[in-house]
Amino acid sequence: MKNKEGVYVLTPELNKSYRFDSDWPNNRSQAYLYHSLAKDILNDPNPSFTAKENHYIFNTKTNYNTAQLANQEISLKKDLTPEAVKIKDKDQKVVVTVTFKNFKVNPSIPNKTFDVKQNMTAANISKTQSTSAENKASLKLLYPTAVISGTKLETLKPASSKFGDRYVLKYAGKKPFTLIETKSQAAASSAAMLGTGTPANLGLLSDPLATTRSHGRAMEQTSTLLQKN
Repeated sequence: MKNKEGVYVLTPELNKSYRFDSDWPNNRSQAYLYHSLAKDILNDPNPSFTAKENHYIFNTKTNYNTAQLANQEISLKKDLTPEAVKIKDKDQKVVVTVTFKNFKVNPSIPNKTFDVKQNMTAANISKTQSTSAENKASLKLLYPTAVISGTKLETLKPASSKFGDRYVLKYAGKKPFTLIETKSQAAASSAAMLGTGTPANLGLLSDPLATTRSHGRAMEQTSTLLQKN
């Protein structure tokens, strides 16, 4: 979420928010933001253009920090409002598709929409009933869905801590890594914490690359990001 005070990553599940001094989302391509699409078309020195019966199609380079999201096909209606965006890798294979079902120019948005406290309170109220039931349930392990060639799960060990049961998953191979999973614990009170680093766009989500990290509580979090134009 971005407002006049800065860029915030909200984690209602833990009742925490982190503030960053960042120019997100203007520093990278954003397929869901109209002004970002227009910027990518203007910044590409050699965009391709095709006029169809009901829309225009632009093929441009992107400004993501990964080669997996190298190109995009932007479809605009005749009134120049966005219709769809297909993000492609370097081999022109579609990786992400964004479809605009509705688009309103200059909508009226209340200022409280971008208030940190307002968003955290609303999110916590909506989770009150479900949280009680989830806390009684046992921890459900999550496994990476990405396939890393030459790397596989080697060991899975249960452990106990003051935060409850947890599991340590160790992957071995060409790119070894370790995952520690435990049920998230909400903080008693909420206060924005100043994070170091900048939000890095990973294509489908944003993650703060901070020099300090929360210990063992990163699983099962949902970060809410909103942009005020």
